[in-house]
Amino acid sequence: MIFSFLLIFWASILPSSHTVTVEIVNIKNDKGQVLVSLFESEEGFPNNPDNAVAKQVATISNNKARLTFTGLAKGDYAIVVAHDENKNYKMDYNFIKIPKEGYGFSNDARGRMSAPSFQAASFNLSQASKTITITMSYVF
Repeated sequence: MIFSFLLIFWASILPSSHTVTVEIVNIKNDKGQVLVSLFESEEGFPNNPDNAVAKQVATISNNKARLTFTGLAKGDYAIVVAHDENKNYKMDYNFIKIPKEGYGFSNDARGRMSAPSFQAASFNLSQASKTITITMSYVF
C-alpha cells in the first residue's frame, strides 16, 4: 500500500517526457531547409526564435519535412516554421516586410496582415505523443 502511494506521488512530481512530431507539407521545392521553433509562451512568438523552448532544422524531401521534439512537459505550445531556401538561418523579407520565403504555424493559424497570436497557434500537449501537421504558405 505504501509502495503504491509512493509510486503515484513520485510520478506526479517528476517531469513527464512527451513528444511532438511535426510534419510540414506543401513546401514549394526541396531547396534549403525548414527552421522549426517551439514556443511555450507568447514571449517572443513568433519572430524571436531565441525565446523558443526548442529549435530544430529539418531537411526537405519530396516537398515535405518531418522532425520530433522530445523531452517536453505537459502544457500549451505553438510552432513556427520557415522555409529557409537560401540556408541563411533566418526568414528573408522584402523592403516592405513581406516574407520572401515560406512560413507556417501550428493549427495552420493565420493572422490578419501580420502573424497569428500565440493563442491562435497554440495546442495542448497532454498525451505522451502528438503529431502536428503544418501547411507551408507562400506570398510569392
